[in-house]
Amino acid sequence: MQVRTRMASWENTCWKDINVDQMDMETKKFCLDLRAMDKDLRSWDVYSGLDSTLRNYVTSLRSVGELQNTAIRERHWQELMHTTGVQFSMSESTTLFDLLSLHLHKFEEDVRGIVDKAVKELTMEKVLKELDATWSTMVFEHEPHGRTADVDAPGEHIHRFRGHQKTAPRGFAAFRCNR
Repeated sequence: MQVRTRMASWENTCWKDINVDQMDMETKKFCLDLRAMDKDLRSWDVYSGLDSTLRNYVTSLRSVGELQNTAIRERHWQELMHTTGVQFSMSESTTLFDLLSLHLHKFEEDVRGIVDKAVKELTMEKVLKELDATWSTMVFEHEPHGRTADVDAPGEHIHRFRGHQKTAPRGFAAFRCNR
């Protein structure tokens, strides 16, 4: 009874206020208390039901913790809803109950994949912003070469360009690694 009461109180917790570590620790304590009971009780349906509920809760909390990553965007929530087949509105008032309705314990690998993808996308966004900041302010001056019709850039611009040629591939390497 204490387990269900405690879980019910957590389910009203707003998304931003969820303390996964504290809830996980308490849930694991409930698991230990359950396993410390008389072994004859393990054949009872209520025991196996509570054990299953606690295991699923621990798994779901792990997924909730991953979903609290700052790299998660609206598109990732949409992908998660599509994956789980459950629709809900992600907002400031979203609660743990709303997240548990996604049955996250059944989609642990999918959640991990979505979060990994979100982190990689955030890395790419940062690289693109850096490249944009660098190249959007770059101005090249040019002048005709004395003996040919070719356009020649003054030495300082070539030197700056070559410096960016050395650093830009590192940013692009992140894209290749994040496919």
